[in-house]
Amino acid sequence: MEPEYSLMLQTNRTAVNPGDTVTIEVYITGWGRANRGKLSIVYSNPELISEQNPPTSEERVTSKQVYTGVQYPQNKPPSDVERQLDSIGTAIRLNDGYFMSHPEILTNPGYPPIISEVSLGDRKPPIAININVSETAAPGDYYITFTMSYGHGSLIKQDQQRVNIQVNTLPEYFRREIELAVVLGGIGAVIAIILPLASDLSGILLNIVISIGILFSIYVFDRLYTKYERY
Repeated sequence: MEPEYSLMLQTNRTAVNPGDTVTIEVYITGWGRANRGKLSIVYSNPELISEQNPPTSEERVTSKQVYTGVQYPQNKPPSDVERQLDSIGTAIRLNDGYFMSHPEILTNPGYPPIISEVSLGDRKPPIAININVSETAAPGDYYITFTMSYGHGSLIKQDQQRVNIQVNTLPEYFRREIELAVVLGGIGAVIAIILPLASDLSGILLNIVISIGILFSIYVFDRLYTKYERY
């Protein structure tokens, strides 16, 4: 039978700020004998990628027997293979361990084939790509394209998936601080209106509220300035 495989991608976040790290988990699903596999990664705009901290990959499958029918007591989780990737684009060779061919015959049917990342006990994906967003990345949408090529004999097939990464604008970056300032400002305005009508102590209470408001304003300004320097 002809091999047929697809890429499945998961990201820990899609809206990021400059300086953040995005982790993209790569899974391969399908069936059939395949070899000569390759995973190509291309960035729509290199400005997204930090030159000081280039992308890295963590690859889990180092042997064909890891996922293809070895009995559980004989199976050993693979060791991590970490490498630094090119900041423009890169290609990763996929060995036979990433593809599920026909399972081997088990001497003990009580132990099923190990074909799951969870069954390995470490709960890690076969491949993880860590992308460090540049501190100077302009706001907007960026695309990262993953292309998997594989074949058997003279047959060559491909599957392609794309991840959209959005770098936040300045208002989006400070969204929480802005919302908090608006809410507290509204509460302060309501208190300022009610207190003069409440009692003779309104002047003292109003001064306390104003003092708290000033201290809070200093705190918010400090947070905004610190985040603006990072942005």
